[in-house]
Amino acid sequence: MDFKRVIKFLPMVFSLFVIVVYTLIYQLTPFSAFFNDLATNLLTFISAAFAASAVTLVWLSYSKEDMPFAIWRSFAFGFMAWALAELVWAFINMIALEVPVPGPADALWYLGYAFFTHGFVRQYRLTYPIQSRIVWRGAALVWFIVIALSLAASGVGQPQGFSLALWVDIAYPFSDIAMLVFAFGLAWAFRGGAFARPWLSMAVFALSDGLYAWLVQSGAYAWSIEAGNPLTLFVDVLYLTAYLIVGLGFLSQYHLLKDMPKIRIRLDNLE
Repeated sequence: MDFKRVIKFLPMVFSLFVIVVYTLIYQLTPFSAFFNDLATNLLTFISAAFAASAVTLVWLSYSKEDMPFAIWRSFAFGFMAWALAELVWAFINMIALEVPVPGPADALWYLGYAFFTHGFVRQYRLTYPIQSRIVWRGAALVWFIVIALSLAASGVGQPQGFSLALWVDIAYPFSDIAMLVFAFGLAWAFRGGAFARPWLSMAVFALSDGLYAWLVQSGAYAWSIEAGNPLTLFVDVLYLTAYLIVGLGFLSQYHLLKDMPKIRIRLDNLE
């Protein structure tokens, strides 16, 4: 038996286990309301921590002298901020029931986006022969479009007026799409290489965040939970799954980096 292959397979089994347990608790509610919420919030945090741990492994596989070290440090800090945001959100949800929007968890999620943007900019500077200010201007333009579109979608200039909470919720899927745009640029550069694959799962985050914002603002989210409608289950499981997909993608990247010296040795032996 190849134990290394088994070890590489375990994270996928773990991810499927988390999804199944989350779905069963969410749908069957076997415990009291408090412990059901505690269990689902904990599983969401575990999934976010899994993604943060995976990207941290990639970061620490480089030495400080390597150019990608600083790039992956930004990505790792970004997912650490997201994992901490999940923990903060869960704590407030368990204590106060109603989580304020915007709140400390939102600040951490958007801090994560800032770290991701910094990492992408550094990666673009390393990948393409472009001046630093041009790359930063491009990133600023993407975020300007994100802010403009989310403001427009949140009703700025409409008779009902502007809602900060609505804008914060709506900005999430647009921010996810911004990360997806950055990732597609690198996927093109690497011709679909392993680096960009984990980031393509931001499409899942964009779909999940977009559906969540729409359901919450329309009041359908609370109705769906009370009525036992599977729509909220789909949205929340999709969100949890996005973290797990990201984690699996970065673990694949980590194993690829670890195997590269062995591949080089095999190639040298063929010469």
